[in-house]
Amino acid sequence: MPYIKIANLNKEQVDIFSKNVKNGIAKIVEIPESRFHFFHCGELLLEDYLVLIEILWYPRAENKMENVAELISNEIKKLGDYDAHVVFHELNTNKHYINGKQHIHIPE
Repeated sequence: MPYIKIANLNKEQVDIFSKNVKNGIAKIVEIPESRFHFFHCGELLLEDYLVLIEILWYPRAENKMENVAELISNEIKKLGDYDAHVVFHELNTNKHYINGKQHIHIPE
């Protein structure tokens, strides 16, 4: 955790992006890189300049979201002339299941 979904980049770009941001995000949110999961959602959008990044994670402070969004936006700009739209979705422990069992989140 967190889950990071990227739409409107090709697979190679997502691979580069994920390698470049994983360490920085880990430092900002203070969790190990091994807990991150990146998902390539394909080239879905008609607007080829817009990259959508959705982050599903447990609630975190506003400044951490701002720092992560800035880091992501800067890395997306390195891949091309894109507008990075970063959307955070906060997960509720009561509604998160892994293999059919409720996931108990222990705050970092």
